[in-house]
Amino acid sequence: MSLRLTMLPARQGDALWIEWGERPWRMLVDMGTQAVGTALRRRIAALPREQRRFELLVVTHVDEDHVGGTLPALVDEGPIDGLEFGDTWFNGWPHLQDLPVRSTLAALGPVQGERLGRWLRAYPWNAAFDKAPVAWQPGLPLRRHELADGLRLSVLGPPPTRLPAYRETWRRDVAEATATGRLEPEPATSPSPQIQPLGVRRRPKRPALATPDDLAALADTVSDADPSLANGTSIVLLLDYRGHRVLLAGDAWSDDLVAAIRAIGDGQRLSLSAFKLPHHASESNVSRTLVEAVDCRDWLISTDGTRHYHPGAAAVARVLRYGTPAPRLHFNVRSEFNGWWDDADWRARFGYETRYGDATDGLALAWP
Repeated sequence: MSLRLTMLPARQGDALWIEWGERPWRMLVDMGTQAVGTALRRRIAALPREQRRFELLVVTHVDEDHVGGTLPALVDEGPIDGLEFGDTWFNGWPHLQDLPVRSTLAALGPVQGERLGRWLRAYPWNAAFDKAPVAWQPGLPLRRHELADGLRLSVLGPPPTRLPAYRETWRRDVAEATATGRLEPEPATSPSPQIQPLGVRRRPKRPALATPDDLAALADTVSDADPSLANGTSIVLLLDYRGHRVLLAGDAWSDDLVAAIRAIGDGQRLSLSAFKLPHHASESNVSRTLVEAVDCRDWLISTDGTRHYHPGAAAVARVLRYGTPAPRLHFNVRSEFNGWWDDADWRARFGYETRYGDATDGLALAWP
């Protein structure tokens, strides 16, 4: 096996289990919701004890459907025998301060009252960044981090300005959660990262797509920009292993992604083996400009459509209309909203393929 990425069932969130090499080596990116964390704990515990080392754990940002599973998986039930992480990349409360990116964690003060932060203090935490924030630094050479067996990671987000911009929102959400009883009060100065303000979207209807003009009209729908400051803090990773490159975008803002892609390219589309679309293919995060910035056939979408009804039909239409010809859409589980695209007439008319995972194991992609 060379490289294998599994989008686990993660409810409306992300939980990516990545393996590479003959050993194999492993890393995790996000852990879905709290309910997903329990299943992830069982999956880790099912590994032989000697295989419970992960080279890296990445928690892309603090929305509940990305960070929520970390506590039931790693903290609430105590340690898993033999579990070890070579490093953890996570921008917690101390990394939201308006300080230079290369500052050390010690200069940022204590991280009391933050359950995940307390757990992380016993382990390597942003060690590859000298305990400073994990962020893309515009104007500086791209920094590549090499893991075991030559797997390389480049950080393409967030821009460092996104972190302090989220600070007051974090404070407000935690205060509200404490007042309403959704979060137990804690005596710390740094709030907990588990709170996600949830908006309510109108339930979408299946689009009517009879002609290429219909698809174009849907793709060209005007979409509001993502207003979530939390999403703007997402860690974005470009994974490179033996000629295979995979872009993992968390819930990042489209404009930030385009800026980073253009900064590392030479004016050409960035060639990718796969692209995990941002924010579960929300139409607010998947713009035409973003789709046109990459050369990619395999597009990954992780969501069961609950709560926010992702993927957005306009976002998928942009991939089909403006992306590389003959795209393949990969969904970790089947849902009402991604099931619309499992239409033989649409596939033939618009020239794409679909693939769906299952509710137990999700969906895996492998590259030799």
